Amino acid sequence: MWEILKQASNRSIFVFALLLSGLMSLYLIMGDDTINTDGIVHLGAARMIAEGDWAGAVLAMGWPPVYQASIAYIHLWTGLSLENAAHAFSLVTYLVLVVAFLACLSELTENKRILWLGVLVIFINADINGTRADVYKDSAYWAGYLSALWFMLRYVKTQQWTAVLGWYCAIVFASFYRFEGMAFVLMLPLVLFWLPGVEFGERVKLVLKIYTPILLVVVSVLLLLSIGRISIEQIGRFSYPIEIINALFDKNSLFGQTVVKVRGMVGVAHYSAYVLVIIMITFMVLLKLFKSLGLAFTLLSLLWVRHRRGIPSAQQLVIFAAISVNMVVLMMYSVGYFFLQARYTSALALTIMLVIPFALDDLLQRWQTQRTRWVKATVFFVGIWFVYMSVDSLTTMGATKHYIREAGQWIGTIKTGDQSMYVDDEVILYYSGAKMHAHATL
Repeated sequence: MWEILKQASNRSIFVFALLLSGLMSLYLIMGDDTINTDGIVHLGAARMIAEGDWAGAVLAMGWPPVYQASIAYIHLWTGLSLENAAHAFSLVTYLVLVVAFLACLSELTENKRILWLGVLVIFINADINGTRADVYKDSAYWAGYLSALWFMLRYVKTQQWTAVLGWYCAIVFASFYRFEGMAFVLMLPLVLFWLPGVEFGERVKLVLKIYTPILLVVVSVLLLLSIGRISIEQIGRFSYPIEIINALFDKNSLFGQTVVKVRGMVGVAHYSAYVLVIIMITFMVLLKLFKSLGLAFTLLSLLWVRHRRGIPSAQQLVIFAAISVNMVVLMMYSVGYFFLQARYTSALALTIMLVIPFALDDLLQRWQTQRTRWVKATVFFVGIWFVYMSVDSLTTMGATKHYIREAGQWIGTIKTGDQSMYVDDEVILYYSGAKMHAHATL
């Protein structure tokens, strides 16, 4: 990635994007730094780590608290408050995210206009940028994921060990922040078996080269499981895929109970009810993806799929494989929880957004050469919709939650020692200075 930044032709684009990303983060944080509900949990665990209670933080999070530790150590090393330390971490991860997104585009093309269009695309999406002022670990995952995707695109082109090392560093970093990253470790390299223009023997060598480290880890874990040195419970969330597969066939799981209910409501066979539930889950995932992408980005991505111009076939294969793995991950999560927030689809949305600058460039080329009625109508629609997205991004990301902070602080000032009141909002409780309880009673 550093090689791309050193290229004089691209340096101005990257510098501009970095400055814009930093300013956008500062603007949103200074405009409204009211904490989000998840942030209360994260800062609570970060406070435990800062006080030396690692065991309590692990117990609270159920997964190595790397994100919370990042906040805690920024707090300890800089003297910033825990909230400001979280915002500083978010600002840095968004810088990496923007650089990684543009680095992926640089790996796909040398066209500078597409890179500038990429800057427009990455900053205009309200769902991706709308969490800059919130305390979420997602931006770190997105940054690591896109960096890993860049290394995979690089590996397809150069077949170097440095790209393999970069791939593992980036995807392991991402996996510490969201466990879904492990799915890409296991599944994405399989795409190398289908690389066009490469002999089968060479493809096998490429796959073995990138799979060697993970195969050693998997074999070691299976060996330890077989001899009883460790149990499924001890490997923690690494057993999650096994749990999801079991949920697909267990009638007592949430998925199994839903199948039984659908079968009773619709009056169909068990297999048909099973398929209906899968279709329902797929529809839910696609709806959340559409919300994350928006209408214009969805249509532009479909337009690119129709023509597939500008991206080499090998890199196209990697992008389609990344999209497929993301869909598998989202489907598995939905099967387990029947719940999906729009930001969970953001990694998939970011992958799809890589092709949108190419669709826009194709439209601009057609505008310059053809100018048929269809081209004029499409360019007019895209232009109007991009203006709308720009305005919507400003209003959506600029919505203030200061009133929640003020309500909590007001409650904290009026409550005396022997008084109690019921507050059904964790953020209000947080700013009131109360201890957090399951049923928010002061």
